[in-house]
Amino acid sequence: MRARLEMGVRVKISTESFNAAMNLVRESVVIAGHTDFIADLGPRRRRGEKGVLARHLPALRAGGLTAVFDHIGGDAPYYTVYPANGVMVADPLRSSLEALQHVKAEVDASHETMIARDCGDIRLAHDTDRVAFVLCLEGAAPIGNDLSMLRIFYDLGVRCIGLTHNQRNLLGDGIAVGASGGLTSFGKDAIRDMEALGITVDVSHLNTEGFWDTVSIAQRPVIASHSNASAIHGHPRNLDDDQIRALAGTGGMIGLHAMTTLISSGEQDYFRTLLAHAEHIGSLVGPQYVGLGPDIMPDWDEQTYREIWAPARDLADLTFSYPSEFDGLDKVANLAAGLLEVGFSGTEVSGILGANWLRVFDQSWQAR
Repeated sequence: MRARLEMGVRVKISTESFNAAMNLVRESVVIAGHTDFIADLGPRRRRGEKGVLARHLPALRAGGLTAVFDHIGGDAPYYTVYPANGVMVADPLRSSLEALQHVKAEVDASHETMIARDCGDIRLAHDTDRVAFVLCLEGAAPIGNDLSMLRIFYDLGVRCIGLTHNQRNLLGDGIAVGASGGLTSFGKDAIRDMEALGITVDVSHLNTEGFWDTVSIAQRPVIASHSNASAIHGHPRNLDDDQIRALAGTGGMIGLHAMTTLISSGEQDYFRTLLAHAEHIGSLVGPQYVGLGPDIMPDWDEQTYREIWAPARDLADLTFSYPSEFDGLDKVANLAAGLLEVGFSGTEVSGILGANWLRVFDQSWQAR
């Protein structure tokens, strides 16, 4: 990989690069390692709507998506309050099970979607022109204080668990807590059991001390499903170079986060800076440790948006901003073309689109 453009020089996507990117998207398994489509289900289904996932299929089809990783629950409920102020949902298990049922009902009613439980399923989705959903938890609060719940969630199809969201749970502290504690003994035991079952450990949102506890005991690849490089932008959610090297040392990887808040502070050319995050990680540890974790929110209507966000008063006016070149999963080809323009090879871009994720999950989803 050799960067063709200096930082700060605007990326101009040539017709040649865009056509090459379109071919790569068509040929590759394309995986979004973290999304938020499932959050759209609860409010709409409670209003009597069905086929909610079908609203998003045109964008997923246009972007060539093979699989999307989405959370059915976690430390924050997927349909009521987003507790960035540290307040936990009263019943995370119930809300996660309800979300799971919503997803299964939607998938069962569609011939275009499926739930993936292993990499064979993801490859099958690619071969049969379907979109696979991989079920995750964004924070381990639904397991409560009972490690046997990990087996139950595994049997229900969950294949990736972020140890915390921004706040504290029984495993450890998220980045918003402001404490310096690492993982609890329960959290360390949870990692061991997750690896034994074949559930991927995700450290996005985990605080620094918890991160280092995790990589010190992990025996399988650890991922940061939606984070960027703090060397490019020092947001608390981004990872420093030592952390990036440590993740790569486990065989894991980082999913590039497309939200402008995690790309840069006040940077106008967010797209170029997003590419700079990929360049930095690729130069530091290799492009094989980079993937897509865009965290792109779906096109919620105003009623859905307020049902999800308004109860959290500090986030009632929160908006989600992305580079115009990559503000929806229908624009994956733009990102691929940008990566080609800054010097990634076609093989490297195909890896970032999805093959790198498959390598990680082929290793971490094998039960011991």
